Amino acid sequence: MKRLTSLLILLMSIATTTYAAPYLNGGVGDTHWQAKGDFIGAKGETSFSDVDFSMPINIGYQFNAYFGIEAGYRAYSNNPVAFLSFNEPLDHLGQNMNAHGSMLSLTGSIPIGKYFALGIKAGDLRWIADIKPNLSSGSSHFRGTDAVYAVSVQIKPEKSYAIEYNYEISRFTNIDTKLTYLSATWYF
Repeated sequence: MKRLTSLLILLMSIATTTYAAPYLNGGVGDTHWQAKGDFIGAKGETSFSDVDFSMPINIGYQFNAYFGIEAGYRAYSNNPVAFLSFNEPLDHLGQNMNAHGSMLSLTGSIPIGKYFALGIKAGDLRWIADIKPNLSSGSSHFRGTDAVYAVSVQIKPEKSYAIEYNYEISRFTNIDTKLTYLSATWYF
């Protein structure tokens, strides 16, 4: 915690008024879950795989052109709204997974020209997950905190907004999680 506090103080001290701005980011995408061997909700299972609809929302503060901090919420669901679902569970495995979580991360950005940037993100994700067999009404409820990492490509045609493609990875206690999403960012 001391390291994170020191890093935050350093980032705030190098903030410049030209680039410093709060922002709101929201998107839609899909999450790929993959597990082998023992994982939450199963002992000795050979494998588990699921693809779910996802809705990430973030608020953050960009200290300068290179560094920022971000808090976010992730909703991973196999059917949040019936007509928006991209769910493709592997029914023969008899499992699917729903989860949500909140995260806090440090962000980095490398501007490439006037309109593009590459981004990175690292932080902690606190998650709650339900792993449910497809053929019964049983539910297994789990919680945890794991690291989250992301890369993104950003197109910023105006100073007030940007469009991003994001690839985010985390691990829900032996369940590999890959979230890909398209999002829009509004700077205030």
